[in-house]
Amino acid sequence: GNIRYLNGFIIDITGEKKTKDELVMLYRAVEQSPATVVITNAKGEIEYVNPKFVQLTGYSFGEAMGKNPRILKSGFQNGEFYKNLWNTILAGNEWRGEFHNRKKNGDYYWEFASISPIRDAKGRITHFIAVKEDVTMRKRAEEALAESEKKLRIRNEIMEKDLKLAQIIQRSFIPEKVPRFEGLNIEYRYQPLDKVGGDFFSFAELGDNAFGIFQCDVAGHGVAAALFMSLVKSATDRIARIHPNDPEKFLGKLNTMLIE
Repeated sequence: GNIRYLNGFIIDITGEKKTKDELVMLYRAVEQSPATVVITNAKGEIEYVNPKFVQLTGYSFGEAMGKNPRILKSGFQNGEFYKNLWNTILAGNEWRGEFHNRKKNGDYYWEFASISPIRDAKGRITHFIAVKEDVTMRKRAEEALAESEKKLRIRNEIMEKDLKLAQIIQRSFIPEKVPRFEGLNIEYRYQPLDKVGGDFFSFAELGDNAFGIFQCDVAGHGVAAALFMSLVKSATDRIARIHPNDPEKFLGKLNTMLIE
């Protein structure tokens, strides 16, 4: 009954150990990933979701197991969208695109997803893996930018129309004729800036071979300034005929009319 020998064996498990360590590292990477990871079987039934999925969607690990990813379907994307997705991955290809999904609490969100088939040693598709990134904030920013650009475009169109109308009003008040005196040749050149809507000049014959030139710069641009300019010019022409040689009375009367 005395032990004379020990009979045993030694197996080199270095490779298995390395593989196990790599699997543990891969598992931790997936568990701690900031992206949502979902693995389904070939029928589309969920077999794994990482913590990010639980945090984002509100569905627990147990609630997601065995379900189809359509539990996230919001109804914003039609059947053709999902048909194209399945045709792509069943053919063994990677699909990339955006989902407009719905969380467990009913909130909507956007995801950019990459879905790929997983094959066994014989090349048969056994699972699908989806890696998805929450892009809701980016989509909201894009929508806000598009809305801002739309409003800016409308405002620019309105502004352009206003300026064109202001120019038409402005041109209508440019003197067509200039005073003519013996021995004196009078000409003018009018070069307003494209966006000026309130500047004008006018001639006023004062009698005894004399004439006055009125120049006015109305504050502001656009239709409002152009309309105010028409008021000032109309008043100027009318008062100049009453007080052609008395600047004090002319300006006093003009101010009174504008205030009224």
